[in-house]
Parts: sequence; structure tokens; C-alpha cells
Amino acid sequence: MQPVALQPTRRTRRCMPKVRSGCATCKIRHVKCDETRPSCQRCTRTGRQCPGYPEPKPSASSVQIYNLPFKVPGSRKHRELLHFYCSEAAQTLARFTDPTLWTRLILQRSQHQPVVRNALVTLSALYRDYLVSGPVRTPSHLQMMFNSHRQLRLHLLAADACPETALLCSLIFYLFECLSGNTAQALWHLDQGLSLLTWCRDTCSNLSDPDALFPHLRSIYAKLDIHATIYNDSRLPTLQLPAFPLDSATPGLVLPHTFATYHDANDALTVLQNQTMNHLVHHIELSSDSWTNMSPSLRNGVIHLDAMFARYIAATGPLLAKKDPDPRVQLLQIQATIFRAVLLENVAKALPHLSSDAQTLFTDAVDQVETLLGTCAGVGFTVSTNLVAGLYFICMKTRHATVLARALELLESKRMSRDGLWEVNDAVRVVRAMPFGGGKLEDAGRGIVDGKGGLEGAVMRLHIAH
Repeated sequence: MQPVALQPTRRTRRCMPKVRSGCATCKIRHVKCDETRPSCQRCTRTGRQCPGYPEPKPSASSVQIYNLPFKVPGSRKHRELLHFYCSEAAQTLARFTDPTLWTRLILQRSQHQPVVRNALVTLSALYRDYLVSGPVRTPSHLQMMFNSHRQLRLHLLAADACPETALLCSLIFYLFECLSGNTAQALWHLDQGLSLLTWCRDTCSNLSDPDALFPHLRSIYAKLDIHATIYNDSRLPTLQLPAFPLDSATPGLVLPHTFATYHDANDALTVLQNQTMNHLVHHIELSSDSWTNMSPSLRNGVIHLDAMFARYIAATGPLLAKKDPDPRVQLLQIQATIFRAVLLENVAKALPHLSSDAQTLFTDAVDQVETLLGTCAGVGFTVSTNLVAGLYFICMKTRHATVLARALELLESKRMSRDGLWEVNDAVRVVRAMPFGGGKLEDAGRGIVDGKGGLEGAVMRLHIAH
């Protein structure tokens, strides 16, 4: 019997991402550079001259090729956009907030759900082009957005459609429109997501796992609900959160004297902001009444919320007293300080001494924002920090020219671009269009800054007036 000749097995070369940061000598020799500084050891051992390493360019557009270290279905263009999202967009979207949703959970879902993956690819394309030219809607953008909407509709028709997937896509679609500068459509997607979130919370019993996606979605939707109400002051928050009671005998949430973690402080502030926005919108027409003519609910609401904010700011103090304070906690204190100042300033005509307290808080808030932004070269597009909105309201409501100038300088510092619905350039245009005569800019802009359409509506009315 003839022996069977064995065919030699062909070894396949393992695919590895190409490293482009080595020295030029090692690249010419086609060897792996160890990148030791100032000269690599490969060149030193062989007596060759090491020319050093190319300096990385800070511009996002300078990176031409992205390589994902894991397999992802789709075209090469889609993989490059996903890598751009992983390496640059995700952390910026989550700046000064909890990054878990943007850096981990969305990517996990995109591995197994094409509808999420394609929506993320579209978000990455819009974000990348936004960094270069600002809000823009090209035909290719519109086509990608249309495909994402169509894929979600098809997904919802399937028998195994998941409500969490729809919530995630509604959030991403909201960001599509924010990056495109279409605030009306962004608010529509947000409201659709909030309606679905309320339905899920009331009818679904399997969404309470603390490691699941739903708690993170619930948290960011609650933040965006407040964000939208700040943008359009005639809008009530959609989500009705359990509020902190007026006294300890009333059942409800308890605001602690100290917070153990950032997440505890973040959840408590969301409740306080929701409660404050409900109060301000309900009593917007009554804020100019005298204190004696105010309804008991308005008086009690102001006193109670002021005390809650004072307690909250004190409770976050220990978290900021650490050696390396968490920037996320710094942002929470900034938001709490500005909300408290706006609350007090709203009834300053009835209680003039509260006006002084509000102006002091505005000054403190500007100091805190300067400290926070001093830790970074630039913030870029973010989702819900409310930094643009906060500085805008300080400019509109302060009575001090120095505070106004400092807040406006921060808006114009190019360290911020857009925060969700709030475009920093629009905020600057509105502030600069209002004459400062020693009072509030808000008073000079009656019928303009408090009209419909939020900041975008104010810009349009100023353009028509000019």
C-alpha cells in the first residue's frame, strides 16, 4: 500500500493592526520599533541613527485611517467611523458625566444589533464632520439618517423587538438633529423617547437589573428632559420624578447630608432640578408679585427648594475635598449653584434681599466654571452638561457688568462648542445683541429671549428686528 503524501499545512499570518508611530529607520527596515525614547533600542544596538518619532497632530481631521482591534461587520468605511467613535467621539460626548453608556454599553449592543451599529456609524460621521464645519446636513448625511430611521422601523416590526433598542436609537437620533442644528426635530425624538421610557417604566417588570442598559438610559433621559425644559421655558418636564418632601414627616425621598458616590449626587440633583423646573414653569407669571400677595405654594416652594439646594451643595463638599476632585462632581455643584441662583432671582422683586444672594451665587458659579474649564484645552460637542445654558442665564440675569463680562468671555473662549440643544455661538450672539444699562439683559430683551423657540427663536427674532 502506497503511503499517502501529507500536504504541508499552510500557516496563515495573524492579522494585526499596523503601528504607525515607530521611527523612520525601523519602518524602512520593516522591523517593529520598540519606541524607546529618545532613541529606540533597535537602532542603538545596531549602531544606526534613530531619527525619533513623528509628533501627533491634534486635529481630528488629520487622522486618515482607523483600525479596530476587533472584528465588526460592515464596510471598511463603517469600521473606520466606528473606530473614530471609540477613539475620539465617545469620551467627548460623555465629558464631565458618567461615560458608561457611551463608551461601553452602546458598543456592546452594536456588536449584536445592526440597527444600533448603523445608527452609531451615522452619529460618528455627523460628529466628525461637525468638528470640521459645524452643524451641516449634506445629502450623504441625510441618506445615512434615513437608513437609520428605516432600519429602526423594520426592527420594531420584528417579533423580538426590544424596547431598550428603540430607546437607544431615539437617543442617537436626538443627537443626529442636535449635530445638524435642527432643534425642533431633536425635541421630537426626545419626546418620543421619553414617552417610551414612561411606558417601559410602568409596564415592563424585567428592567430593574442594575447592570442593564435601562438604568443608564433612564438617567440620561431624565437629564435631557431637564435640558429641554431649560431650553424652552414654557415646556414642563415630561418625567414626574418623586420629589424631596417639604418636611421630614412627609413620606418620600430623603436628601442625605453627605453623598457616598458621584452617582448618588447625580441622581439627587436630577430630582432637585426636575422639582425646580416644575415649580418655575408653574409660577412663571407670579414671580413679580409681592411676597404677601404670593400664594402659599409659591412661597413655600421657594423656601423649600432654596434650603434643599443649600443642603445639596454642602453634601457634595466632601466629594470635592479629596486630593484629586472628580470633575463630574464639580459640574454637579456648578449646576446646583446656577439653579439656586435662578430660583432666588426669579422672586427678587418680591424679596429684594434675595437678589443680593442670587448675584453672589452667579459670581460663585462663574468662578467654578473657570476652574472646571481650566482643566481642559477644549470640551467640544457634549450631550447634557448645561454649561452653555448656565453661562447664558448668568449673562442674562446678572446685574453686575464684571460678572457678565467674565461669563461672556467663557462662552467666547472656544473651549465649548455645542451642548445638546445649546449652540454656544447663538448664545453669544443673543447676549451681545442685548444692551447693558446697569440692569439685567433679560429685561432689555423682553419678548425676544422669553419667546417661543428657545435660543434659536431668540436668534431669529433678533435677525428680523435688525
